[in-house]
Amino acid sequence: MVDVIADAEMDLLRLETEIKNFKADFEAKTSERVFSNHTWITLRIEEKLLKKAKRLKEKLENVKKMYANEFPRSSLQFSAPIEHCDIIITSINDVAQVYKMRLGLMDIKMRLNHSLPIIVNNMTHLRNRFYIIKGNVNRGVKLTEEDIFR
Repeated sequence: MVDVIADAEMDLLRLETEIKNFKADFEAKTSERVFSNHTWITLRIEEKLLKKAKRLKEKLENVKKMYANEFPRSSLQFSAPIEHCDIIITSINDVAQVYKMRLGLMDIKMRLNHSLPIIVNNMTHLRNRFYIIKGNVNRGVKLTEEDIFR
C-alpha cells in the first residue's frame, strides 16, 4: 500500500526536477537560442513535462482510490493535489500549443512568462499537499474538512 505513495512521490520529484530545469533554461542567457527551436522544445514539452505530469496524475488518482475510503470525511484532501496537477497539465498544454502553431519568439516568451509562474506555483502547492497526505496516511490521522481549511 505504501508503494503507491512511494511511486507517486518519485514521479512528483521527477516532474518537479524537470520543471525546475525548464525554468532554468528559460531564465538562462541562451534562452532565445534554445526556445526558438520549435521542434526540440515541442518534443521536450511533450516527452518530458507532459508525460510526467499525466503519469503523476494517474498515480495521485490511485492514491485517492486506495486511501479515500480510510479517510471518508477528508476526501477533499486527496482531490486537491489532483486539481493542482490538472492546472499544471493545462498550462503545459497551453505552452505546447504555442509551439505547435509555430508562433514567433515574442509570442512564445509572452506565453511562457504567463504560464511558467502558474506551473511553478501549482507545483509548490501540489508538493505541499502531497506531503500532507503522505504524513497523514503514515500516521493514520483522519482529518475533517474543518481541519484542512483552518
